[in-house]
Amino acid sequence: MKLITIVLLVISLMEIGCEGNRQIIAQGDWESAVVVVTQTPNPDGDGDGIDDAYDCDPDNPEVSQIAVEICNGIDDDCDDLVDDEDPSVTGQQSFFADADEDGYGIPVSSCEEPFAVAIYEELDCNDKAPAVNPEGHEVCSDGVDQDCDGQDLSCADADNDGDGFTENDGDCDDTDPDVNPEDGGCE
Repeated sequence: MKLITIVLLVISLMEIGCEGNRQIIAQGDWESAVVVVTQTPNPDGDGDGIDDAYDCDPDNPEVSQIAVEICNGIDDDCDDLVDDEDPSVTGQQSFFADADEDGYGIPVSSCEEPFAVAIYEELDCNDKAPAVNPEGHEVCSDGVDQDCDGQDLSCADADNDGDGFTENDGDCDDTDPDVNPEDGGCE
């Protein structure tokens, strides 16, 4: 009866977790059998704290699931995302990307310099429209902020004829530079 119990115990232990590096050793005679289950840890060849069986790069101690993603062209943290693809990346530089190539850009953090970089480090309020930038010419009441000052210019505030006066300043004909309040033409 004891022999059957010991054999069943050994078989049961083998079924519930004897994989790879575990051993079951039966010692002694069948009357006083001792069953010893030993487990050796998985090797960590690169010393990064992750067992080789689970380490995505078991030969490189700088790459593992516990590593920090840095700008170096390598997937350091084993999440299949490299550098700028990984939202947890560190070490990015600041650039002013200039998608519309008008010389003004928007601030971006990136591991590598974007294709087009702004000449001026000023904010472009619309980097998809080359005519819209901090030096853009404002067209009144068109619903577009061409000069990036945060507002569209009202036509009443615009000097449309270049004489230095607007409708709000008393210019009665803002299409003719010779007619303005200073010249007496608006009386």
